[in-house]
Formats: sequence, C-alpha cells, structure tokens
Amino acid sequence: MSNSDVAFDEFAVLPRWVTWNTELRNGKPNKTPFDPHTNQMARSNDPTTWGTREAAEEAFRQRKPSPPVPGGVGIMLGELGDGRVLGGLAQVQQSRQTELG
Repeated sequence: MSNSDVAFDEFAVLPRWVTWNTELRNGKPNKTPFDPHTNQMARSNDPTTWGTREAAEEAFRQRKPSPPVPGGVGIMLGELGDGRVLGGLAQVQQSRQTELG
C-alpha cells in the first residue's frame, strides 16, 4: 500500500465533508457546497460549515431538492492543521506517479 493509499483512507474520518448541488452561475454549471448539518451554503474557509463523511452522506440522502438537480458529497481541500495539505486530484495523481516511478 502506498502513502497515497493510506492518506486516501484517512480522508473518510476528516470533518471536511459537505454536500453539493450543481447550480448555474453566469450560464455555467458550478458545484455549490452545503453544510451537512444545516443544509445552508457551506463556506470553503469556515470549517464549522463542514461535517463528517457520514453526516454528509446522510444529509444528501435526506435532501430532496425540487426540482431535482445533480449533486453529491465532496471534501473541502486545504491545510489539515498538522503540516499536511489536502490538495486537488491533479496533486494526488502526480504524487502517485512519482511513487510509482
């Protein structure tokens, strides 16, 4: 198991999870994050608007937007507070490529 695999498993327990809906902004689709506890808009710089993956998954199952819109569960990126940074997929792919040689 690579370091990236271990880190990926750790994501599930981080309280950085939100739900999201696709909304149009300026005619383009955008993933808008929502707080899994309040179903209000989440903020990328406010961890109090995030929750556990379990909470986000449950909130997504319970929320039934009308009309139905594409959505899902996602994780907020950024500093983890212990010297590590949760980056985007491109960074994870690059890290895995480096490990694989």
